[in-house]
Amino acid sequence: MKRSRPPLKLHKSPLVMVLAQVRISPIAKMSDYIADVQERLRQNGFPRFDESTTNEILLQPGMQPQMREHPRWDFLNKERSTGIVVTQNAVVLHTNSYDTFDHFAKALRLALDVVREVATPELVERLGLRYVDLIRPSSDESWTAYLQDGFHGLRPEEIGMQQASQRHDIVGTTAIGKLVVRCVQSMGAFLPPDLLPSTLDYSKVQVPNDELVTLLDLDHYSEESRDFDVEQVMTTMWNLHENLDLVFRQATTEYAKKKWEAQPL
Repeated sequence: MKRSRPPLKLHKSPLVMVLAQVRISPIAKMSDYIADVQERLRQNGFPRFDESTTNEILLQPGMQPQMREHPRWDFLNKERSTGIVVTQNAVVLHTNSYDTFDHFAKALRLALDVVREVATPELVERLGLRYVDLIRPSSDESWTAYLQDGFHGLRPEEIGMQQASQRHDIVGTTAIGKLVVRCVQSMGAFLPPDLLPSTLDYSKVQVPNDELVTLLDLDHYSEESRDFDVEQVMTTMWNLHENLDLVFRQATTEYAKKKWEAQPL
């Protein structure tokens, strides 16, 4: 993939999660293939293995919501900083130890190649790439110093508020799919609720319950149905990344980039 701009390396990165999802047409017999998937991933840097279930809420007109359980298999590296998740209808790569997209893409390709060789999925139903940044200003700073004016909203003190949290959403389409830009504030929460619980190790992230934190949550996805072709999937993932890279550069201030020690490579 040819980049439109040099990669930006953040030596003090605010990233707490990068996640790529490849949703596939369901494979009901996926459990039959997991032993072979686990052996190949174990030999390629993912020795940890866990099996659990995930819940899906089914909504049908005129009926009560129903809860359905699906098996989930997690393959993690030794440090529990990067994991591959396989379900009957998805392959996911997530990490809290991110360098550049080039390295992330290599791990994603590994996951897709292994699942393709073992389980032979036929269709891709959705591709998504998501970045979550945790912005924690020091006591003498404001979170507004890190994000551009468009995210600042009203000043709480000017409308009689003593304590306030803000949320800003920008949703639109791109040439590839849909792009969602969220700026969400909350007390003590360093991950969006839909990404919890996580099997990654977050023991080094200590956020007090009374600390107001700001999350910059960038999500770009395509719901176009296509054949399960690893090369095509990776090309689309690179294209999704290009927009997200541009959004991050536009959404954050030069002050923020300096604080995070951003360096073009």
